[in-house]
Order: sequence, then structure tokens, then C-alpha cells
Amino acid sequence: MPRKKGTKARKRKPTEKKTGNSASTKTRQNLTPRQRVRKAQEKVLKEMDGIVGEICNAAKQGSHSAAKFAFDFARIPELQSPLEETKSQESLASLLLDKLKAGQESRTSEEEDASSKVE
Repeated sequence: MPRKKGTKARKRKPTEKKTGNSASTKTRQNLTPRQRVRKAQEKVLKEMDGIVGEICNAAKQGSHSAAKFAFDFARIPELQSPLEETKSQESLASLLLDKLKAGQESRTSEEEDASSKVE
């Protein structure tokens, strides 16, 4: 109820609690934490189409974080770019190590052939 002009609001004593007369406050007080979470989930699910639509619109306008969220949310795997393909190939060090091992193996087999000819 609005105050009359020129009157001051009554100060509450420290022991007085503010009463919540709204329906949402009464409902919130009667719900368990699990029920509150469930109610929030239901509210989000009702608005899902609109939320996803707005995220996709933001992604189309260039928002990288919105695009990433949309792909993650839809569980779309990452596309492999040509640059990433080179990363998956063997490294130069492993290629050189393989060649070195192959060279040592061929020398060992040549030495065994030479020693068998001498005997």
C-alpha cells in the first residue's frame, strides 16, 4: 500500500522479519532443493527451442563461443582441418629413428652374411 505524501516509512526492529507475501516466495519455501532443480529444468526445457534458436543466431553473426556451445551441445564431433591432418602424421624425429633402426638392421644382416662367407 503506498504511503501518504509527507509520511516516513516505519523502521523495522532488528528482530522483525520481512514477510514475503508473493506466491513465488510461498512456493519456494515449500519446495525441497531437488524439487527446485526439477522445476528449473522444466522451465528450461519449455524454452529450449527458443534458446537454441538464439544461440544459433548468435553463432551465425560470428559469435565463436555461441558456435562452439551449439556444436558441443549437439554433440557434433570436431571436423578435422588439413592442418590437423599433418599433426596426426608421424613426426620427423620418429621417421628418422625408424630409418636409423632400419639402417642398423641392414648392417647387422650384412655382417652376418660376410661372416658366414668367411667360414
